[in-house]
Amino acid sequence: MSLGIGIGGMLGSGGGSGGGGTLTIGVFSDVGLTTPVTSGNYGAIVYIKATPTDIVPTSYTFSIDGSNDKVVSQAGDTYAWTIDNIGVVSITARATDGSGATANATPFAFTSTLVITNSVLFDGVNDYIVAHSQIQNTQSFSVSFWFKMNNPSAITPLFSFKHYSTAGIIPLTVYYNSNAIYYLSASGYNFNRNTAWVGDMLWHHFTFTYDSGTPKVMRIYVDGVELTLPFSDTFTGLFDMVVLASGYDTGRYGNINIADFSLHDSVLTPAEITSMQTLGVTSGHEVQRYPFTEAAGTTTGSIVDVIGSQNAELRNFVAPNGIVADTP
Repeated sequence: MSLGIGIGGMLGSGGGSGGGGTLTIGVFSDVGLTTPVTSGNYGAIVYIKATPTDIVPTSYTFSIDGSNDKVVSQAGDTYAWTIDNIGVVSITARATDGSGATANATPFAFTSTLVITNSVLFDGVNDYIVAHSQIQNTQSFSVSFWFKMNNPSAITPLFSFKHYSTAGIIPLTVYYNSNAIYYLSASGYNFNRNTAWVGDMLWHHFTFTYDSGTPKVMRIYVDGVELTLPFSDTFTGLFDMVVLASGYDTGRYGNINIADFSLHDSVLTPAEITSMQTLGVTSGHEVQRYPFTEAAGTTTGSIVDVIGSQNAELRNFVAPNGIVADTP
């Protein structure tokens, strides 16, 4: 994976005998590296290229927001470094030659985003993804993802929260049925709003927010537009698992694609929701995020959580379902 475009600033001459040198920091998708770069959660690769004048660097000190990251490959005088940060990051660097002469960086800032190239295709029969949730229903939270309906005539679960020890209780589920998106909870609260347009089998962005204050306030957004006035519900039962494309009741699964699924430990604002409609952008509040960076064709194993440590699991997938190269 690699991150898009950036043009670096020049590193000015430094002190030490022998004068200084010229370096360029940049973010490039390809500089002819012969060894594929696979390290790094976000696919952001910084390349430092040394252009010798009267300094021939023998070593580099390189940091992103004060944290030294790992060099993963080298091609000639170009070094590739992984960036495990997301959002606006500041890069600094220093090159040193054998005599101690240095070239120091003017800090170079750019925005690191996730590289989204895949989604998950669910067959609507028994496929689902499950992960332990960092979110509890005693706190404010948000859910954000992209989805595409593949069989809009069927009841289609989008996601649900469950509790490991009380499998029969689904504290919260959101699903599509008969041209409407439904919110259903174990407390018996049932909300729906006409959203016939999402049955067009095209990609749409979904956000659910929950404010745990008094009163408890819930909102649903599709493509950045709130579906209705906020509503309130009190959850029945705790939850500690999040499930994709399954819920509502036993035996319901969604024939759907889902891309860039994330959980946030705050109520996303309308501005943040709008921003999240750009693939790979961060809200700054993620506690779990699944960009589905696994290889297309993957049907078993773990799905990497690039924010925390709550890797998800693919369940019951058979090709051609599973990880696919299909995104908004």
